[in-house]
Amino acid sequence: MSQLTLSAIPGFFDLADSAIAAGQPLTDTAILAMSHNAKFATVRGKLIFMGFYANGNTVPTPIDADDYYAYSRAECQFMFMPYSNRAPAPGFVPGQAQPPAQSDSQPGPLYNWPGGWAVNDLTGLVTLWTTYYANGVERVNNDGIIKVYALCRRNQAAGTAYPAPPAPSPAPAPPPAVSGYRPTAYQDQGAEPTLDPTSAYDGNLGTYAQVIGLAPTEGGVCLWFGFPGVPISPTSSVSLSVFSKQIVSDGTPGSAVGTNQGTVSYTYAPSGVYQTGGIIRQGSTGWDASTTPDVVSLPAGADLAGVVVTVVQEPPGTGEYAINIYDIVITVTA
Repeated sequence: MSQLTLSAIPGFFDLADSAIAAGQPLTDTAILAMSHNAKFATVRGKLIFMGFYANGNTVPTPIDADDYYAYSRAECQFMFMPYSNRAPAPGFVPGQAQPPAQSDSQPGPLYNWPGGWAVNDLTGLVTLWTTYYANGVERVNNDGIIKVYALCRRNQAAGTAYPAPPAPSPAPAPPPAVSGYRPTAYQDQGAEPTLDPTSAYDGNLGTYAQVIGLAPTEGGVCLWFGFPGVPISPTSSVSLSVFSKQIVSDGTPGSAVGTNQGTVSYTYAPSGVYQTGGIIRQGSTGWDASTTPDVVSLPAGADLAGVVVTVVQEPPGTGEYAINIYDIVITVTA
């Protein structure tokens, strides 16, 4: 009875010694190959009981009980033990595991037994020639019962399909290449801006902070700051992403130069102090960067605590223009 239960048929993998030499990294592929080679070595050579047979029967190729591998004839040699010189009794089933009953007669005293008994390794055919001698006459028939074993050895012959080792478990997804930092504070410096800091910065287009330019009131200004002062390598790449949308709801452009210009900009001013900085986005006809943000590079190793994002909407001649801010993110790549 088998003492092993393998979930898959193992195959042999020619793993170079250099792959597991001292100083070499031990990879998932090498570990899996060694595991499969060990399992293959365990089951490669087998002695499998095939049952009891008589003349003219054919011994089939075995199936390994450990992993259900089906052997080919080329992988088997058959060996037998004589069980009886008499023919099996009625009810005999070729290959039965239990010792069969025997007939109760024979034509004379044994003369040559076993003589010419064999199992053909290429076909599995059982041939039994048994000789008796009685009253000066030699009588030859095919009586006899043999107990057969298959001596098996799995081949790694060219063209033989063996299962590949299972793919290694997917490596855990690497952490994002960037680390995201969002502002924690804002400062309203305009007359009309309507801001909701609790609902901004979540990437949800249903929530946003808004700066409104409403004629004839002076344009609104809002600052976002409070990015954490985390240690950043001097060689780190730093970028600023702003998800924004300028909405031209109605109205006409103002007559003064620079009016109804929506502007998103940044600076490295101390937190909460507005200074003119680099322009991220500007326009008077409306824009939509609500899902694909404007991204600008900051100096390598920039001090996040000194970054301020400025949003301004100058008033139109009549009516209303607005800028919605959906998210502001600073990312750092090592």
